Parts: sequence; C-alpha cells; structure tokens
Amino acid sequence: MRYLLWILLVAGMLLSAAAFGQPGEPPLNGPLVAFDTAAQDQAVLLEVETGRQRSLSFGPYAHRVWGFSPDGCRLLLTLSEGNGPARILTARLDGGDLREVFTPGTDEGAWDPSFSPDGRQIVFTLSKPESGFEATGGHSHRIALADATSGVVTIVSVSGDEHTPRWSPDGTQIAYTSYETDELGVRAADLWLASAGGSGRTRLTDFPAGSVTMPRWSPDGDLIGFIYSAEANRDTVWMIGAVAGALPTQLNFAPALALDLAWLPSGTAMLAVLRDFRGEVPNRVWQIPLTGVADYDAVLYPPTANLAYPDYPRFSSESDRLALRTTYALSLLALPGGQGGPLPGVEGNTPAVWSPAGFTGEAQCPA
Repeated sequence: MRYLLWILLVAGMLLSAAAFGQPGEPPLNGPLVAFDTAAQDQAVLLEVETGRQRSLSFGPYAHRVWGFSPDGCRLLLTLSEGNGPARILTARLDGGDLREVFTPGTDEGAWDPSFSPDGRQIVFTLSKPESGFEATGGHSHRIALADATSGVVTIVSVSGDEHTPRWSPDGTQIAYTSYETDELGVRAADLWLASAGGSGRTRLTDFPAGSVTMPRWSPDGDLIGFIYSAEANRDTVWMIGAVAGALPTQLNFAPALALDLAWLPSGTAMLAVLRDFRGEVPNRVWQIPLTGVADYDAVLYPPTANLAYPDYPRFSSESDRLALRTTYALSLLALPGGQGGPLPGVEGNTPAVWSPAGFTGEAQCPA
C-alpha cells in the first residue's frame, strides 16, 4: 500500500487521464457536492446547478471523501487497500497535485479527517498496532492533529480508545468520544472536549453505563448534540452545553435505532435519522425540538418530502439545499419546501459533503 501510494504521489500528472478532469473541460462552478460511489472506487464532484459530474479515481483503493479545504479548492479523502489501514490525502478538484497529509508509521492508519475552520490543521483518528487494545483489534485509536502544511502530528488524546473528532465552529475546541473498559470488561464511551492546541481535556458526560456516539456541534458552538445508547440499538437523542460542569438534557425517551444526527442551520432543532420511532418502522428524518419531548413533538423533515430510507442529511453552506442518501441514491432537496428527490444514476455510499460558503467555483482556485 505504501509503495503504491508513493508511486501515485511521485507520478503526479503522469497518471491516466481517468484520475483527472479531462483536458479542455470547463471548470466546475459552485456550489459543489462531493461523495464517493457505492463501490467506493471513485470520488465524484457534482455541480449542483447543472448536474454536471466529474469522477476522480486514484487507483485500486477504497475511496472515502471527507470534505473540502476551507477555500473549497482541495478535496480531503482517504484511500485504503482491502482491510489495510487508510491514509489521508488531499487533491485539487481536477484530481491533480495529490498530497499525503502526513507520513504514517508501519501499519499506522488514519480515519475521520477534517480541516480546521482556518485550514491550518487537520484533525483525525490515528490508529496503530499496540498491545492492550485487543477490544479494538489490537490497535489503539487516538485523536491527532496534523499541520496542514508541514504534516507534523500532535497527539490530542491519551487513553488510546478515542474516536469521532469534531471541530467547534470557531475552531478552538474538538469534541470526541473516549471509551473506557470497566472491571467486567465492558467497554463504554463518554463525550470529551480538547483544545485545538492539544491540551485542556474536559470530560462532558459520565454515564454509569452505555455509550455516547455522534457528537455534533450546534451552529453557534454553545451546545453539542449526541446519541446515548443505554444498550445496543436502544438510542436516545441528547444535548449538553460545551462547558465543564454542564448537565446533559434528554430529548426523547422511547429508544429507537439512530443512524445519524445533524443540526438545523438555525440551531433551533436537530435532525435525527431514526428507525422504529413514533410508530414508523423504516428510518425517517425527524426534526427533534430542543424543548418538550420528542416522543410527541418531533415532526418529519422536510414535511412534504416522501423519502425512501433516508440517511446522512447534510445542509449546503448557504442552508438552501439538503443532500441526503436515499436507498444508496444521492438526493437533493430545495429548502424550505423540500422539492426534489433522487438524482438519476447517482449512487452515493457515505455522507455527501458541500463546498464551503463563498466558494463560487474552480476558477477561483490557484493553478
């Protein structure tokens, strides 16, 4: 894997044209949606206004798209081979100038990367072979920061079983989940905060049993939404203030199966993709109010959309569109009404990512 990726990085534009925008192709205009295919053999960029697509293939690896750089000019992705560890790379939107973010050690891997709001750092989960971590396949998992220019890595967390790092909107803090194993060998996670400098760790939740997953910052950075599972597949939606000593607030009480969680851009409610909730067996997108009891007060979102097995709702940077997966098809809805639906022939495997606010298109990017 390492040798093949080195060939990709050195060969650059000598790679086949399939990996890049075709010669003479006009630049893509924003806004863009990026995603990886259901087969995970390509990354796809979709020009939302026209439906024009560009497919990027970086070799015989599993492709996973994670986001854009804050200026919108580079794509952040991971590549992996079989069950081997994944590696973080960035590339121009035409597929050129492929760069590895940092050089991992032997059998080290990286997952869940995202750019800081100022673009100077990339947070990710670093995995490495280590004794004492048999519960996670013999690999430790630590939240880490890579300097986006130099690739120098700083370890943020210390316990060795941490996951799902998420930047605060102002880029000063990172929320993540950290697992601990009790004397009976039961592994469970709580919610933690760390400063963007890698210090100042704060435990936010301390449930006696069960696990926290899916930390999601509110748009103003004051709250963090999350899923708490007292037992497997018995999930509830919660929120907590992003300060030491805050008390968590439970928003629904009848357990369901949670598939995803997101905030409305207004910060006035969350969207939870839940199965077996409110009498609806298939998964639906529910708007979860921050007051009241969601078991009675939640409503379908958007109310007029008839979505088949929806998942991964993601709002555009301008908050005027919603991308989501529906039965492995990418769907785009116009807001507030929810007009739209699946795009013919466009299959997406993982959450779609939107180009950032203010991105007008590829023409604004440096050559």
